[in-house]
Amino acid sequence: MTKAQVISLLKSNSNLMDEEEDLTGFINSLDWAKGYSAEELKQKFETFKVEKYDRELAAIANAHGTKRKA
Repeated sequence: MTKAQVISLLKSNSNLMDEEEDLTGFINSLDWAKGYSAEELKQKFETFKVEKYDRELAAIANAHGTKRKA
């Protein structure tokens, strides 16, 4: 399957529709030369979302001249 086909397939799943942007970013960030198990993909996706959230919070804090507590 191509990246576009995987994204389309996942977006059609009602459980994942709310996470379309994250899924697209995650899939595009993967090394498609490697094989991943379903469990690895789930874990990597959760890590991707947490790291993205942390970056977004840091950018907001930075824009307002505050520091985010760890």
